[in-house]
Amino acid sequence: LRDQGYRTSAVISGHFVSSNVGMLQGFEQTDETQVQKLNPDAVTSAEVTRRALGFLSSRQDEPFFMFVHYFDPHYEYKAHEEFGLADPKAKLSLPRRLNVLFPADEYFGPKEFAQLKALYAEEIAFADRHIGTLLDYLDKQRLWDNTCVVFVADHGDEFLEHGAFEHGHTVYEELVHVPLFVADPTR
Repeated sequence: LRDQGYRTSAVISGHFVSSNVGMLQGFEQTDETQVQKLNPDAVTSAEVTRRALGFLSSRQDEPFFMFVHYFDPHYEYKAHEEFGLADPKAKLSLPRRLNVLFPADEYFGPKEFAQLKALYAEEIAFADRHIGTLLDYLDKQRLWDNTCVVFVADHGDEFLEHGAFEHGHTVYEELVHVPLFVADPTR
């Protein structure tokens, strides 16, 4: 696309799509600042959106391709109390990194899993809000009607549906049945 006259940009927040693993080859502009900030306490969706909007506002009328990657809906889940899905009083003692091979149901009880699911839902809602901000910008700038938007998730998480927690260990529906949306103005 760059060779065809498109301005190309990538704003990412996850190591697995970074230049460290060769995923940003060919982009004229990349922003990996949120990858460097990732730690178990990081919340990056607002900054990823802000940086993507900076790219969009700096472009002229030339066509563009932009890859925007959000990482927030990953363990260790953070509370976003404005959504009211998780119990703000519930305290979880969570390991920083889980080993999915241990019997998760022996470590977490039903109340803990309910809280984990609610925190996961809050993370998704939080990222969704910031993706919505980006899409609203496309609409307000009259770019929506001639921009193809593709949205896909990399995986889901399991909450003991098959005896494990998180992802990366099986290919059950909870992990691989993810959204794929394509908004193509030419169709």
